[in-house]
Amino acid sequence: MPLLGKETISLTTEANNKLLHIRKHIDSAGKQGARERVCSSYQYENDAI
Repeated sequence: MPLLGKETISLTTEANNKLLHIRKHIDSAGKQGARERVCSSYQYENDAI
């Protein structure tokens, strides 16, 4: 049986907050990893030449 009204809203809000929290962690980890990837990709390109 589907949830109606406030129960549904509170569940989706909770889910959204968790997703946002996870995304923040992924984002900050991604930014750190991106710098390392950029550096290592330059290294690989230079090695290939």
